[in-house]
Amino acid sequence: MKTDSAAATNDRKNQVVLLDVGGRVFKTTEYTLLSVPNNYFCQLLQQSAQDQNESRAVKQIFIDRDGRLFEYIIGYMRDGSMIELPKDTATLNDLRKEAHFYSMPSLVQLVDARLLDPNRVIQLSVGGIHFSISASCCCAQGHWVNENGMLL
Repeated sequence: MKTDSAAATNDRKNQVVLLDVGGRVFKTTEYTLLSVPNNYFCQLLQQSAQDQNESRAVKQIFIDRDGRLFEYIIGYMRDGSMIELPKDTATLNDLRKEAHFYSMPSLVQLVDARLLDPNRVIQLSVGGIHFSISASCCCAQGHWVNENGMLL
């Protein structure tokens, strides 16, 4: 049997959130927004949860940022390093700025790797686990794949 506290935590993770980012609307859950440790949404949603008068209705949040680039940000929160990064340098530089804004240093590292050299091997540490990856391949769920999704 779940305690009231555990049930409330589970309900909160399944809470639907509507994000209006630069005029584009994204529908997701708190669970997705909290999937990257210590990101922008962790503090935002923690403050929101402390509001005792908050209803259980769908949360709506406006963020005055680039909605086009937010597709990559939310993709990273959903799929981690499996996201397909943009190829052009200008978009990568803009994405890097957005990743900084949303406090996602591991995404910044992925973007940096692509910007510097698409074949360069980088060292990445996420949650105490160390990876060696290149910008054109990655490891997900124990399988190495290249940028075309082919198992290596």
